[in-house]
Amino acid sequence: RDRLLAVTVHARTTETAYEAALAQDWERLAAAADVFNLMTYDYTSRVEPPGPIAPASWKREVLAYAETVAELGKVRLGLPFYGYSWMRGNPPATTVAWDGVMRWVESFGLEVIREPDSQEMQIELRARGLPRQNIFMNDATSTAHKLATAAGDFPALGGVAIWGLGGEDPQHWDVLRGLPDRPPCALKNR
Repeated sequence: RDRLLAVTVHARTTETAYEAALAQDWERLAAAADVFNLMTYDYTSRVEPPGPIAPASWKREVLAYAETVAELGKVRLGLPFYGYSWMRGNPPATTVAWDGVMRWVESFGLEVIREPDSQEMQIELRARGLPRQNIFMNDATSTAHKLATAAGDFPALGGVAIWGLGGEDPQHWDVLRGLPDRPPCALKNR
């Protein structure tokens, strides 16, 4: 019928998963969909203590499971273009954008370290007169790392699906433009 069906599903690494993911029959959905978007973000959600949003090792596990139920060419790896900030290290976290986090880093001279698996920026905001905040933020470096690890293990992957536009690191786009075998946009192919 000359239409494109894109389906977005919760991440899972096995046939059994947490309750919301169990409501989605990946096998049937993947068979019906033209594009199968994986929500491979919020590994650590807003309601949990501080942690990485999208570890590369977890993304590989989700892709390995996806490969058992779907043609990888239709699968899109979810990439977070946002971060979370936990006030005083306690949930719930608030969503933060890269541009705002970078203003804090520059204004307060904050140290940026990288969480090893996700390569996400990990920042502790300790500034006089402000409550302590623990921040995990995705930027171009973390995106490049996640794409490199996924591409190495899953070369047939169909592309990416981005979550959290607005205020993102502008270098994300350079990373995506620089992909060697960048798949065409599914919407432009129809």
